Amino acid sequence: MSFAPNGTTVEEGFTEGVFSPLKINSTQGAPAGTSNVLMSVNLDAQEVTPAAFIVAGAVDITDPTTYNHLSSITIYDSQGSPHVASTYYVSEKIGDDPETGTPNQWKAFYYIDGVCY
Repeated sequence: MSFAPNGTTVEEGFTEGVFSPLKINSTQGAPAGTSNVLMSVNLDAQEVTPAAFIVAGAVDITDPTTYNHLSSITIYDSQGSPHVASTYYVSEKIGDDPETGTPNQWKAFYYIDGVCY
């Protein structure tokens, strides 16, 4: 229940003491899942590959010694429920990147709610 409006605009106010059923338009504001994420990062070219990453050969999200940097954002599923999307960055400083042959590359590992994608 809510106070009844005096008209159709906020300026017209409400009648205090007179209740009416509250009506909410559910067609507007319907949930929608996150479809795109645009990230722009600036990573230090002097970073070195973490020794723990070299030994393990992978990122361990519970061990910050296996990655250089972490960034997280909140994304939403089709029902409007929030999820944490995290990007773990690892400097690739040991030799050239084997795929591109380019030095000073970074690897990015994407996790949503702790699951790697």
